[in-house]
Amino acid sequence: DKFIITERILEYGTLVQIRDIIRKYKTPWLKLFLSKYGVKRLSVRSLNFWLLVFGLKDRKQLMDRKKRLTRIWVG
Repeated sequence: DKFIITERILEYGTLVQIRDIIRKYKTPWLKLFLSKYGVKRLSVRSLNFWLLVFGLKDRKQLMDRKKRLTRIWVG
């Protein structure tokens, strides 16, 4: 499944795997994944890194949303 593969590689992948996923799925798909699904599927650290790498303009909003979601579960 495209979502699970993207999630796992962005979270745990090697440089070679990341290069391959960019070639296979292309940058627009990865930006869409980060914007719509990254908040729920990636760690704070990974999400922030990939938002910076891909230069998404709404990075601050997405990170604020991620922190709010994380805070709920931490207690």
